[in-house]
Amino acid sequence: METLERNEWADVAQLVEITSDAVIICELDGTILHVNNRLLGLMCEERADVIGGDVKDVLYSSSFERATEHRLPFETDGSENELMLKLSDGSFIPVLVRAGSVTPPRIFGRRAPRVLVALHSIEEQYSRPST
Repeated sequence: METLERNEWADVAQLVEITSDAVIICELDGTILHVNNRLLGLMCEERADVIGGDVKDVLYSSSFERATEHRLPFETDGSENELMLKLSDGSFIPVLVRAGSVTPPRIFGRRAPRVLVALHSIEEQYSRPST
């Protein structure tokens, strides 16, 4: 992963690339540490433009509100959250998000909690005419 400088996360980085979901790994304050190519394709962004950014500037509530203070825009208990993903052109698409707190092996003598966020677009559900 870009900012961890440890081989412990190499396997995680490989796993998130083979999943069919878009994935973000961030710190509890929202700082984005790693994303997979699926997310970059969905957002039409370059990796360098996303890494180090704030997940609160990428994922918004379904009413387009930004999470305030130090809160993440989703629950970290694995429950499903419907949010809006901001794309590179400033538009939004609806996504379903599930997130969980993960703690890597000790880094520099302490454990630094991380959040693994899996999301996928539900834009098709919104664009289909109701029958």
